Amino acid sequence: MILENHMHFILQSDNLSKDIQHLKFFTAKKIINFLQQKNIKTILEQLAFYKKSHKNQTHYQLWQEGCHPKIISTVGMMRQKNTIYP
Repeated sequence: MILENHMHFILQSDNLSKDIQHLKFFTAKKIINFLQQKNIKTILEQLAFYKKSHKNQTHYQLWQEGCHPKIISTVGMMRQKNTIYP
């Protein structure tokens, strides 16, 4: 689910932390390349401004550091999280 300032995913993985890291890296690279190609300076300037100072390998930061996975352990919980098919 895409919200105003964050997203929720329902994912399954043997190594969720690593796979989320790869997802964030891949999507950030694609989105930043798109913004650069379209010369969308306002958003690029915001991404540069909010980049963490310890991030030396990039000029921009698209995703917030960290994630907060929660296990969906019941059918009821899945229905609560899944607003597309309640």
